[in-house]
Amino acid sequence: MKLTTGRISQKLKTRQALIDATRDLLANGDTFTIEDVAKTAEVSRATVYRYFSNVDTLILEAGVLHRSPITSETMVEFEGKDVVERMGYLQELMFRYVSEEETSFRKLLSILVTQNGHAEGKRPYTRGGWRVGYIEDAIGPCRDHVAPEDYNKLKIALATLIGIESLVVGKDVCRQEDADVQQALNWAVKTLVTAVCSSGQ
Repeated sequence: MKLTTGRISQKLKTRQALIDATRDLLANGDTFTIEDVAKTAEVSRATVYRYFSNVDTLILEAGVLHRSPITSETMVEFEGKDVVERMGYLQELMFRYVSEEETSFRKLLSILVTQNGHAEGKRPYTRGGWRVGYIEDAIGPCRDHVAPEDYNKLKIALATLIGIESLVVGKDVCRQEDADVQQALNWAVKTLVTAVCSSGQ
């Protein structure tokens, strides 16, 4: 029993070491291979392959898309705010997080687009759903005051305004600086919530 427990523990430690090494390489912003991960984690290439079939799978597992930037402490800030202020606050937190991790987010977005673009006959890779969950927390108070279809449309629209996608459009397509993109997105979020939630009151 002790041997089994010890082996499981060691496997978990090795797996975490590979994820940590991948995160370090992602932070550098350079393209890397399984060999680079093995070298950084100080293990053999064969060891990496025992846990992950390719570098893209490793990157997805280690990626920032699976970590929420919002803790229970930050949710306290929702207290006493109306839905417009709550959503504006959420957008600010999300934009700051995406900006700080922009290199990793862009890499992950590239992988997701490539994988899902060739996913014919396969289940597309999906991301964690915490973005939508926090939007629901923010605009929840107005749910009973608007039509269900409008509430659902609002959720979808807001989700497109608080992730890496909107940052990429603002910087790459519109050629704006981070601060200008943030200001425009925050304005859009607040304007949208005001329009939809006010119409139902």
